[in-house]
Amino acid sequence: MLFVLPVTGLSFSYSAPKSCEPFNISWNGGRPPFYIMITPPSGTPRNISAPEDAWNGVEGSYSFTLNLTAGQNFILSMSDATGFGAGGNSDLLSVGGSSTNAQCNTTDPGAPFTFRFATAIEQCGQYSFSDYSAANEPVTIRGIIPVGTSFELSPPEQATSFSWSADIATGSRILFYMVDNDGRISTTSPILQVTESANSTCIDESSPHSTISSVTQEPTSPTSTSTPSQGGGGKDHTPAIIGGSVAGGLALLTLIALIVWTVRRRRDPLKRYKKRRARNGPDGMRPIDLAPSTPDLRGQGARLPPLEFEPQPFILPPARSTNGHAGADGVPLSPTHVSNTNHGDNIPGQTGMSKSMAGPSSQPLAPPRFVLHTDAGSIHGGALEQPPTYNAASQNSPS
Repeated sequence: MLFVLPVTGLSFSYSAPKSCEPFNISWNGGRPPFYIMITPPSGTPRNISAPEDAWNGVEGSYSFTLNLTAGQNFILSMSDATGFGAGGNSDLLSVGGSSTNAQCNTTDPGAPFTFRFATAIEQCGQYSFSDYSAANEPVTIRGIIPVGTSFELSPPEQATSFSWSADIATGSRILFYMVDNDGRISTTSPILQVTESANSTCIDESSPHSTISSVTQEPTSPTSTSTPSQGGGGKDHTPAIIGGSVAGGLALLTLIALIVWTVRRRRDPLKRYKKRRARNGPDGMRPIDLAPSTPDLRGQGARLPPLEFEPQPFILPPARSTNGHAGADGVPLSPTHVSNTNHGDNIPGQTGMSKSMAGPSSQPLAPPRFVLHTDAGSIHGGALEQPPTYNAASQNSPS
């Protein structure tokens, strides 16, 4: 036995609407027959039946001339055998001008009857319909929510008016029209927006609703491409949403990592100091060779007086006596011997020094002395630590 499973989940897409040009509709799922409804606000709806050969059992497509003027707005809906608005509704679309200067009849066909409706609708408030006596009863009231669901209301027969509790959430957009017992369609209401109310007891999961936020009433303008647009009951956009979320998350993580890296780099001067010190030397300073700028003093020895010194340890003498040769306790001063290997040369500055040191004084002056410090660099085989050496500048003893 062969079982045919019912196909559900009707969804549709469409091309950019342009006046007097072919308007392409494609759909997946659903059950034939299929109906395409073009509903302009405050106008006359057009109900178009898709031919049988437009459906291959899985998907279908159909193209027809869009007999609407440029700038006119409408909502596109699709229905199948399961009921009115099974495929959902598009957003409020705006018809674009023809790119081929095509001409067609865009006159509104008019409606066989009309009805009255309230101009304001409030969440969970009472909304009334009246003056539809020209319709053949029973009548059906259809509500269409852009990018959302559709629903039907059934007023009782022989009634001249009908009141309905508007179980639609605040901010939703909606329009209405009527269908009588003969299938005739009335004119439509304008787009109405549900106003806020403190009463929300009528709102539940089964309430008519929009699939997106409906705070704006601006119509969607057509694009220059023929990329199909999705209706309110169209394909599931979950994969695209997930992909976009993943991409956005990765971008956010990359930005956070960059910020953390920058902050850590600014807060770690010690690490940069250690790297600079390892590269440039201690204290982050590059080593400088001072040897080339140091004069060579070894060659200066030829210009020094040819004196030979015999260093002797210096013993600090006690207080001197008046004769200048011994201390108070009779300890003699440490002797110092100087020999001049070249008696013909005079030591430069010696006479001036002796004169400068010799001055009027009541006490005899000690003989002048020179302090000789041997540079450690001139000693070969390691530096020797010795006390300073003091030699007399001349061999003459003070009188």
